Amino acid sequence: MTPGINAPPMHSHWRSTTIPHIGNWRDDIIKKRKGEYKIDEEETTQLLDKKEMTDAIDSGKIKVELNPNKQNRHQLGHKLYEDYKKKNLQKGLPIPSYTELDNNELNSFIQQKTGSGRLIASDTGEWRNKEVIDFGKDIGKVNINGKFITTKWGIVHYSKTGTHVIPKKED
Repeated sequence: MTPGINAPPMHSHWRSTTIPHIGNWRDDIIKKRKGEYKIDEEETTQLLDKKEMTDAIDSGKIKVELNPNKQNRHQLGHKLYEDYKKKNLQKGLPIPSYTELDNNELNSFIQQKTGSGRLIASDTGEWRNKEVIDFGKDIGKVNINGKFITTKWGIVHYSKTGTHVIPKKED
């Protein structure tokens, strides 16, 4: 027994009241509710990155229009794609994935779908100017272990000169 906490601090014949010691009740409530109202860390990162993305688009820091010079490197049948493919083969790298849609159709898809996908962030949480989007229509083929598989998914790379899409394996 500790006088003043759970025992009267006075003589036993004197009148006194005893107040129970319950600790810091606020801390107990906070501990019990910890995590109940918290947003998942990945959701928080996505929300912050989407805000950063829309701010960059509004300010003109990045353009949403397709950049044909960058996209043609991933366009089947284009000279830039054939050069890219040839370089990869010389280096012993796999044949790159490619898009099958023409640039105008791909551009209209990008205009519609921007901001609807999952943004790619670095380990520190910074947006890497990339977004994984499900286009809802076959956009090209992705090379998986030497086999080309048709895909509706793509990684959109944003920059100040425009965007380009690289087909991606489905999530």
